Amino acid sequence: FFISLRYAEANEESLKLKAALTKQGYTVYICDPKPGDDMLDEIANAIETSTLRVIMGSSTYGMKTTSNFSTHEELLRIMTLKKKKNKDFAIVKMCVEFEVPSTRVVLPDSLSYIMWQKGAPMPDNLVEKLASTMRASKQRGASAATGMGAASASQPQPKAHAPRADGSRD
Repeated sequence: FFISLRYAEANEESLKLKAALTKQGYTVYICDPKPGDDMLDEIANAIETSTLRVIMGSSTYGMKTTSNFSTHEELLRIMTLKKKKNKDFAIVKMCVEFEVPSTRVVLPDSLSYIMWQKGAPMPDNLVEKLASTMRASKQRGASAATGMGAASASQPQPKAHAPRADGSRD
């Protein structure tokens, strides 16, 4: 698991989640930067190699900062990995609405999420829901690698586009 968070808003909850997942035997990465550290390579590698990326969606999640790699950049990379490589992510929503307009666009309320308000106890089912999502993600990854998924890369797939007025398709 890779946990993406705004430290000032979600550090306590993220550490509790990490402890609960670790107790279940999972490996969890949360960046622990020291002042002046350049963590770009470490964070980028963790985002790329984790099976599941967990977004701790606090109110200012996704805000651009002066840091060389903030939740803004993490969110962009997480969404790129989803789009280009079908790498899954999960949202733990910690606010009613994101303050950052671009975050509201990228993570609309129509996406599935688990609610955990700051300061509230961890939801009883959070660890199991994340573990279940991770297992499903691993299974899809293994199926894709072996060509045994619902849609193998070698098989042509029908296009989902409707015909144009002239009867042609994309």
